[in-house]
Amino acid sequence: MILGGMGPVGELPNAGAMFFDSFYALYSGITLLGTVAVILTPIVHRMLHALHADVDEGCLAEPRTDGTRRYRSPRRGAPKSGY
Repeated sequence: MILGGMGPVGELPNAGAMFFDSFYALYSGITLLGTVAVILTPIVHRMLHALHADVDEGCLAEPRTDGTRRYRSPRRGAPKSGY
């Protein structure tokens, strides 16, 4: 109910309950964001590889005249010579 935005079910009887409710809401939100990040990171990583979004010195690697790209370190699909 906290992450859905419904709020507390009833009145909170004292200050301790209010603090618990506040910290539990923060913990729930941070845990949800962390879990989503851990789950989506490999998917986004593969998508960036599929789109060839490799970075070279702060910008996308420019294609050479022969159609290949220049990379800083040898990777799968990268040319073996001519750095």
